[in-house]
Amino acid sequence: MENETHLLEINLISAQGLKMPFANLRRLQTYAIAWVDLDAKLRTRIDRLGGENPTWNKKFIFQVTSDFLSDDTSGVSVEIFAVGYIKDPLIGTIRFLLSSYISSASGGAIGTPAFTAVQVRRTSDRFHGILNMAATVLDGLDFGAIPASSAICFRDLMGKNHCHTLNFQQKYKGFS
Repeated sequence: MENETHLLEINLISAQGLKMPFANLRRLQTYAIAWVDLDAKLRTRIDRLGGENPTWNKKFIFQVTSDFLSDDTSGVSVEIFAVGYIKDPLIGTIRFLLSSYISSASGGAIGTPAFTAVQVRRTSDRFHGILNMAATVLDGLDFGAIPASSAICFRDLMGKNHCHTLNFQQKYKGFS
């Protein structure tokens, strides 16, 4: 099989039942960071109103290969952070294995979204809360419209700079 390039669309819809890893008296404000490749991380806006049940509804697009989609260990990683005064504490992580929800690029799931709720794992490996998300593999697109980056926010394609591409050296603080 030829190693074709596809678009993997990930929509971080919302989360429910998130808890701060330590006692905090102020309102919980959260954001999420998603990636399939450590060199191309994308970040949602900060949900300032949802507290323990934030809503982001943010779509990210990642360029992936057929080999990536057919690998049983390929997935999307997500980290959820709370906005802090000095440092943004990690609330939890998610590893969404694509093989569990999306068939390979030659299968019937092309263009069909797969919706799921994934448990959020604390750094202590205990579960708390869930992340509601969707994943779709898009095929047969004109990749000339996609910038050279391997990851982009859907709204950036429309000329609205609402997402932030991060590299592993950038700090997460300061984005809104």
